[in-house]
Amino acid sequence: LPTAEPKRANLSAETATGLIELHGYSGALLRAVREELRMSLDDLSESTNISKGYLEAIESDGFDRLPAATFVRGYVRVLASTLGLEEQAVVNGYMKNYSA
Repeated sequence: LPTAEPKRANLSAETATGLIELHGYSGALLRAVREELRMSLDDLSESTNISKGYLEAIESDGFDRLPAATFVRGYVRVLASTLGLEEQAVVNGYMKNYSA
């Protein structure tokens, strides 16, 4: 897991709420927020120390390309924090899909 505290992005609550309503707590939400913030996968990988391959798998809900649930939970928590989302809600929602 990443060790440095990632830089948090600024996303308006209105925009975040709209994207959550549209995508739910899925990889598509994380991708939409990243794109709204004009961050590349490379930027996000660099700021979170999560491999680009894992980021791509998370954003596409490619659960078969992800490591054990413990790691995924940590990655999603760091991504939510970095993207300015409420961590626990995103983690809980994403992990429901991961476990399904």
